[in-house]
Amino acid sequence: MDKDLKVSIIMPVFNAADSLKEALDSVLGQTLREIEVIAVDDASSDRSPEILKERASADPRLRFFVQPENQGTLMARNRAIREARGKYAIFLDPDDTFLPETAAELFALAEAKNADIVNFGTNEFVLLPDGSRKQLWNWITPPAGELRGHGAVLKDLMVDRGHYWALCFKMIRMDLCRRSLSETGDFYCIMAEDFCFYLPIAFYAESMIKVEKNYYNYNVASGITAVSRCDFEKFKKTATVLDALTRIQGFLKKHGLLEQPPYRDSYLAAEREQCLILWDKWFTRLPSGGRSDAVQWMLDHAPDRERLILALFEENGYLRENREFVKFAKGAYRLLNVLFPKDGFLRMKLKTAVLRSGRKRKKNSC
Repeated sequence: MDKDLKVSIIMPVFNAADSLKEALDSVLGQTLREIEVIAVDDASSDRSPEILKERASADPRLRFFVQPENQGTLMARNRAIREARGKYAIFLDPDDTFLPETAAELFALAEAKNADIVNFGTNEFVLLPDGSRKQLWNWITPPAGELRGHGAVLKDLMVDRGHYWALCFKMIRMDLCRRSLSETGDFYCIMAEDFCFYLPIAFYAESMIKVEKNYYNYNVASGITAVSRCDFEKFKKTATVLDALTRIQGFLKKHGLLEQPPYRDSYLAAEREQCLILWDKWFTRLPSGGRSDAVQWMLDHAPDRERLILALFEENGYLRENREFVKFAKGAYRLLNVLFPKDGFLRMKLKTAVLRSGRKRKKNSC
């Protein structure tokens, strides 16, 4: 740690040439001068490395590193944390921006309150076809407050749902980031990577300040949220969310939290939510020829096969009426002949769902 550096701004970069200059302007234009910007290019195929090189030559506060191959957002951030020298870390995606006073105000507050974490809000924008932005409702803005004592931050995250796990909306003491890095380790992950990395931080943190101000400008239709089509290789990378959930479950189990109903229920709800996102936003975008392989991949990597499949249809009528889900269910049911006992609960539930959907389609065709 460099005693003269107050804040390290962590930025993973992948094929962000169209937005990177604006993002760099926002971090290098911070009113707090005792900062560094650590950018890690994750083997981009566009001009992102060249842009970083040009800006670093003009401003030594920017240091950038290039991954030899694409390793995912989690590992890019991990590399940046290993290289960082500031007392605190804040995180910026390369298609977003900070307000100019972000680092100065958050650092002053963290120091004054001796806070491990400062949680703040975001202005959300959707990119329109003409290149302009439309501001959305800012649901992530937290109510002001303080959390103190061991376990308070984790309880607020998982039980009270008082804040979300997104790293980009937090300033975090660097030693906590490094402690989480030692727990989480390196693996390819581009979905739920924040949850996986932030969970140990919330577990070990002793204090959090919530600020009712939006410092972050988040473009919801950029990057991963803008993808409309998906091939099987892209799907596998995104579906590493299942690997992240396995590690999250392992951390909770290691610390005895899965034995406590509030934490177990919270984890299972988050797991279910992430499985539905994987299905709705990614599996359904696959061409039909690649979906059987995707079914097998999900079953192989799920933290729990039964919970994965049940999450996709139990109490979700819109999925039971969805033709693509019926295809998935039929394929998965065939695999269950090997994976699960003949009269098991899951096989009976899934078989019932498939039969019902078949009868309804037959009735509607009459």
